Amino acid sequence: PPKRKVTRAPWSLATSSFAPYRVDTASSIKAAFEVDYGLTHLSKLLGSPNAAAEDRAKLVLKESYEFLKLAFKHYAMASTEVFAVGWNAYTDFVISCNLPDPQRLSRADVDMAFFSSSTIGPPGPRNPKKSLCRFQFLDASVRLAMKRYYASGDVEEPADAIQRLLTNIEAIPSIETLKDVGDLHDRIWRRETDDVVKKHLDLLKKVYDKW
Repeated sequence: PPKRKVTRAPWSLATSSFAPYRVDTASSIKAAFEVDYGLTHLSKLLGSPNAAAEDRAKLVLKESYEFLKLAFKHYAMASTEVFAVGWNAYTDFVISCNLPDPQRLSRADVDMAFFSSSTIGPPGPRNPKKSLCRFQFLDASVRLAMKRYYASGDVEEPADAIQRLLTNIEAIPSIETLKDVGDLHDRIWRRETDDVVKKHLDLLKKVYDKW
């Protein structure tokens, strides 16, 4: 006799292997920024002209933090450390942003921003040495912008220096594609993909644990 066709329950993200993934929301991004900013040393750096200057610079960062998080994720994926941007990826980021300049931002300045930022914050497995976790990436990025655009006199406000950096980041083609992460999720988060992941989940876990 022919096999009876099994009717499967409607697929849903909540019962899939993708359910534990936490999707960014406006409130979670805002909370992430406040935590990350509080771990940096940027308050003193940005407030050097006056407190109002820091407020304006901080607002620019807050309004663009979703994009900065995407940039961090992109360069962290190219690094060997989990959840961190390594030296090579950081160098690629600096060059892609067209920041190096013999007069305004030397190689020594780039090195100093990396190593100064990599030493801040609480120690632990999620804060590897000689790499930048997310709040350190924020710290280093702002330091680069301040040195390249504000200290050189190209702009008059720290907020303008940060905006110049953000404009450069937006021009990086590989970063631009990450803006469509919602479309990527729509294409991946479906029953067919979920079935394959669940079928090979034990193997995937072993590979993850090893590497």
